[in-house]
Amino acid sequence: MLEIFIDFFLCFFKLTIYLNFYVISLIVPLLISVAYLTLVERKVIGASQRRLGPNLVGLFGLGQPLADV
Repeated sequence: MLEIFIDFFLCFFKLTIYLNFYVISLIVPLLISVAYLTLVERKVIGASQRRLGPNLVGLFGLGQPLADV
């Protein structure tokens, strides 16, 4: 009986770790892309209003999403 419980626990544990890595590998790139799309939006709006847009953080303002965090 104990062996069945241990096997079930190990299987559940492996599945949990796999799902966590899978979700993280989907969520992190999505969050990064949204941050940089926000940067592009700010640049376009800033150019249309004849101003610089977001503060220039780093090279060409590419560090702005990290500064927003």
